[in-house]
Amino acid sequence: MPLVMSDNHHAIGFAYGPRGADPTARLREHLLALLRLGEADLEDFTALAWHEEPHINGGYPAFAPGQLTRHSPALRTHHQRVHFAGADRSTWPGTMEGAVTDGTRVATRIRARLT
Repeated sequence: MPLVMSDNHHAIGFAYGPRGADPTARLREHLLALLRLGEADLEDFTALAWHEEPHINGGYPAFAPGQLTRHSPALRTHHQRVHFAGADRSTWPGTMEGAVTDGTRVATRIRARLT
């Protein structure tokens, strides 16, 4: 589970795979071990299964090694009137900035084709 530390009090993590959406005591044990905390140091944690959220219907993709490198060129080009945009196709992969930047890139391309 990759973790991003925001400060000394909060941690944000994303877990992938079939066992990633299993918010059990096992998750608490992993957090304690990963962050090298004692039992009393972890006050609370929240696990959210994005695919179960009614207005989201999914989560971040988890690509196998080499998959994105192999398919990225095809996803960065348009296929007739179908265009793909997203963080994983941008020069800032995996970030919100990348998603916005790539969305702008694709929107600019579409607008140029329409005018």
